[in-house]
Amino acid sequence: MRKSASEGQASSRHSDGLGADGSPPCESAQTQEQGERALVQGIVQGDRVAWQRFVCDYSETLRFSILNTLRRFSAAAPPELVEDLEAELHCRLCEHGFRRLAAFRGDSSLRQWLKVVAANAVIDHLRARRPSVSLESLEEAGTELPDSSASPEEVFARQELEQAVERLFAQLGDED
Repeated sequence: MRKSASEGQASSRHSDGLGADGSPPCESAQTQEQGERALVQGIVQGDRVAWQRFVCDYSETLRFSILNTLRRFSAAAPPELVEDLEAELHCRLCEHGFRRLAAFRGDSSLRQWLKVVAANAVIDHLRARRPSVSLESLEEAGTELPDSSASPEEVFARQELEQAVERLFAQLGDED
């Protein structure tokens, strides 16, 4: 059975990797990826207009990711904190000759990559803000660390016993 000329052309386009209309598949996705890589390359090379476009196009994405990450970890998200974290993130992207931004390889969209970078920056901030106590300060304060070999029930029973003994001593008074 013979194919018509137009059918033959259509089938050859498909075998050449072209779409039915003769254009490459996912042309808009390829164009977007190229545009994102070109934008990042321009920023890394010092193009101020590219940086301004980046800030304009992606600041909302960064802000949204910062807010979501703070909320995911049940942290307060006052506007000042979000602004500070966004500014810090912009600085991180700029430092050392845009080293972090230059790390964008284009495996995902720039927007998706920035969401991950922003989430990691917020997590770093929350870790740094988390209070820490040294073992030495606990020992100086006379705080005993729980015995890791004891079960939670044993720890609770021991605490109850210690509290009961303390109450009895308090009732004895100084004369007894």
